[in-house]
Amino acid sequence: MNIDDIASFRNLLNAYYECRRGKRNQESADRFELNYESEILKLQRELLNQTWQPLRPFCFVITDPKIREIHAADFRDRVVHHALCRLLIPVFEPGFIDDSYACRTGKGTHKCLYRLKSFIRKVTRNYTRPAYYLQGDILSFFNSINHDILLNLLTEKVKSPDLISILERIITPESIYNPIKR
Repeated sequence: MNIDDIASFRNLLNAYYECRRGKRNQESADRFELNYESEILKLQRELLNQTWQPLRPFCFVITDPKIREIHAADFRDRVVHHALCRLLIPVFEPGFIDDSYACRTGKGTHKCLYRLKSFIRKVTRNYTRPAYYLQGDILSFFNSINHDILLNLLTEKVKSPDLISILERIITPESIYNPIKR
């Protein structure tokens, strides 16, 4: 896997199609969609020339089910994220434990709940014995990830310096808050 794979027109086009699902009628998506072929070609050039920089994300707060700060990437940047994921998921997927459900194809909340119910049935011997469980949440988990450790873990699997450079721009806060203007 190298920069040519990520930046191929076909990969970027498919990433665009995936990214726009459910995101139409958003300003940045509409702006991209007006000239999506030229936008994809522009993204391709920037990725191949190592000049692509993410824009500052849109920040907002949600309150349901709890107060959380959300940083949403610009649509154009999400196309790059999807293009990367299309090639990185097959590399990382085999290393995930089977009971990891978030953001994985064929998994999700419903499958997780079904699996939890099967564990409860087993532990309680078909609901004949009491059992306890702990529901937890790590406060500000994504904001607390050590970026250097994450990049080192990525470097173990991704050998292309060009791809690591793109991943670093996405992960490292300095690249998010000091973007190059497009």
